[in-house]
Order: sequence, then C-alpha cells, then structure tokens
Amino acid sequence: MNTPPDPQSLGHNALDRVLETGIETFLEAVETLEVKLDGNLLQLLQGQVNSLALHGEELVAGEGFSLEAIALKTDNIAINWFKVLLGKLELTHPTTATLRLVIGEGDLNRAIQSDWWRNWLREQALTVAGESLSLCWQTGEIRLPDRDRLFIEAQLLVCRDSGTRPVAFAITLQLIDGEFRFEQGHYEPDRAFTLDETVALLTLASRWLNQRQFQGQGLSITCDRLAIEPQQLILWLQTTIQELSL
Repeated sequence: MNTPPDPQSLGHNALDRVLETGIETFLEAVETLEVKLDGNLLQLLQGQVNSLALHGEELVAGEGFSLEAIALKTDNIAINWFKVLLGKLELTHPTTATLRLVIGEGDLNRAIQSDWWRNWLREQALTVAGESLSLCWQTGEIRLPDRDRLFIEAQLLVCRDSGTRPVAFAITLQLIDGEFRFEQGHYEPDRAFTLDETVALLTLASRWLNQRQFQGQGLSITCDRLAIEPQQLILWLQTTIQELSL
C-alpha cells in the first residue's frame, strides 16, 4: 500500500519553491538554487519562519555581480508572501544571518569590467601634494594563482589638476593572518605612479582590502574570515538586516 503524502511536507515543499522562484526573479541567471524553510506549516503560511537555509551555485545578478556559490542560514524571520507572489521580497522584522560566499576569478574579473566598478573607483577621490586625484579604470585582470595570493594587473588614467596621464602596473598581494600585504610589483617606467601617488594609493588600497565592517541601507555586514584558494576567494560573513524590501 502506498503511503499517502504528508500534507505538512507538501506544504513545506510548496513554500520552499515559491520563495526559490521569488529569489530567482532578482537574478539574471542561476544554475542551482535551493531554499529550506523550517517551522509549523500554519506559522509558515502566516510568514513566521523558525529558520531558513539557502544554497545557490553559479548565480549572476546585474551590475557585473556574480558568485560561484552562496550558503546562507538565518533564524526567526518573517516573510511577506503576498509580496513574494508579486515578484518582490520583503522581510517584516530585523534578522541576522550567516553567509559563505565563493567568488571565482571569473566573477572578480566580470566585476572590475562593470560600470559599477568604474564609477565607484572614480568616486574615490584623493588629495596628493595639494592636488585632487581620481582614477579612471581602463582595463585589468585579477588572478588567484594559488593559496593566499592575489595578482592584479591594470591600466588606468590618473586624473589630477595638472593633467591626465596613463598608468600601468601589476602587483601581487599575499594574505597573511587575514590581512593583505604587498609582496611585489612591476611598473612600466613611462607609465608609473609618482612616489607621493604610490604612498597615497597603497594607504587607500590597504584600507579597502582590509576593511571588515560594512554598512548599507538597512544592512550591516561583518567579515569574520576570508581565504584564497586557487581561482577562488571565499568569505565567511555575519549580517544583520534591519529591513529588506526589493
């Protein structure tokens, strides 16, 4: 005799799939996406979720953002199912979550060719020797050749009050005890940073790369740990979401 399907299980699976479909609407492409909700079915239908686990692979969103993999876990969240059915995502009270992100070489290189990256870099204005300085990204490449090493090659324009000129460089950074350290660099003699530019930019780059706390609208993120494996950057994050409405 066949065992009749469990209504609780069917209901859970249906809600899992509804949320998966809702999340997929925010992505340009995704290879795998699995969501598991935990809680009493009646409470789940009311949007009260004891815990949520999400696993995704090969995700692509807009603005040059993509991931090889994501794993997310969170407890005690409230979901507005009506908004999900309309293709929107809204959490109705604050929650915390843990994430593990795997970012591949291709993901990083897609990001640094995006308009978002060019605009963001241009906005990082500096003052060097009494002059304003901004950077205009031309082209570049990031490689993660082996464990704990990051290689960056780039061509850009340095824009100062006195004029604009091209710069090209290649540097290798090493990850030591969770912080990036300069290991070696190569600069073309006729397209190099000046000494004062180098000092200012290394200071700024160190602050960017070693920053572990991030704040956004209704969101705070702490990077607990990061690691570099061949062709992969892996991040372990804790996030507090005060509000989310997409």
